[in-house]
Amino acid sequence: MDLDQLLEAIDQLSPEDREIVKAHLAGTQEKLTPRTVEEWMQEFADIANEFRGDSTDEEMREIFEAMNSK
Repeated sequence: MDLDQLLEAIDQLSPEDREIVKAHLAGTQEKLTPRTVEEWMQEFADIANEFRGDSTDEEMREIFEAMNSK
């Protein structure tokens, strides 16, 4: 399917389905927006905190060792 065919197919959608396409494209655009270093660092910190959960330092060492051994 080329772009012209895609646009023609979108033109045939119901208004509700067009809103779904519009929301999808808006969400895709958000993903493409460049982030600052601070935003990346915060996201990484959030991921690390979520991964850690309520694990103790000893449990985290054991997890780290298990992940790095083979």
